[in-house]
Amino acid sequence: MKKLILLGALVCAGYAHISNAAIARDASSSGSCWQNCTNNINWSHAVSGTNRGLLVFLTGYDANDTCDYHVMYNNIEMTQVAASAKYDGSQFKTFVFKQENPSTSATGVSAVSRGGCGFSAAAVSYTGVNQTNMIDTYATGTNPAGVVASVTTTTGVANAYVVSGHGQDSLSGWWVLGSGQTERVHVNDGVYGRGLEVTDRKVTSSGSTVQMTAQPNSFSKGTGSVAVSLVPADGETIWFSNSSSGSCWQNCTNNTNWNHDVSGLTKATGSVLVSLAPAP
Repeated sequence: MKKLILLGALVCAGYAHISNAAIARDASSSGSCWQNCTNNINWSHAVSGTNRGLLVFLTGYDANDTCDYHVMYNNIEMTQVAASAKYDGSQFKTFVFKQENPSTSATGVSAVSRGGCGFSAAAVSYTGVNQTNMIDTYATGTNPAGVVASVTTTTGVANAYVVSGHGQDSLSGWWVLGSGQTERVHVNDGVYGRGLEVTDRKVTSSGSTVQMTAQPNSFSKGTGSVAVSLVPADGETIWFSNSSSGSCWQNCTNNTNWNHDVSGLTKATGSVLVSLAPAP
């Protein structure tokens, strides 16, 4: 009589979310309005790629908190993420707005001050960002005349992109950036000199404290800065938990049982049972 030998092996694995998408800048653009800005100011900006995200930074007059700034893309209102405190004699603010998954069929950004105030604005789009909420952390900062514009934030995820916008009124000339930063947009309204500098920097490690700085050509005015940390698009990785085995050497018509502990798994699990061929 031939003996029938069945062997089984159970391998249990779990998954965890990782940030495996690389964030990259897609496109940059800018627009401005120096007074009576109650109508939309439009400028061209087209997005492309996958896992898209759009940021618009805006700096403008807001001494009485009545300027009421709004930004749209594809005729969809963008979400205001943060605004700096007032700077330069409590007259100006710097804002940042976001939109996840902006349409590739849209062709431009619209900005308006329903209070008629003047502003400068800059748009930067990215690929490889989280589509549920592209913002990890944000921070704001103001600095008086004679001090470099700066803002500091701490990343909550690995492989983030920190993007900063620095505003100054009566700007003449350019900005000198901090270490590791790349200029994405420089805009000036051309009349009152409402200047805006947008920069970014990749940060590899989670929990990194990042200071974004921009030194204006003139120190005669104060500055207001806003920074956001972008979240990479989600991925998944499979990892091994534990394994076990059992056997039956003949008459294996009843269940053969063995212990397999999955209590240590905090994520969803998947199990694989491998049945080996019977002995000849």
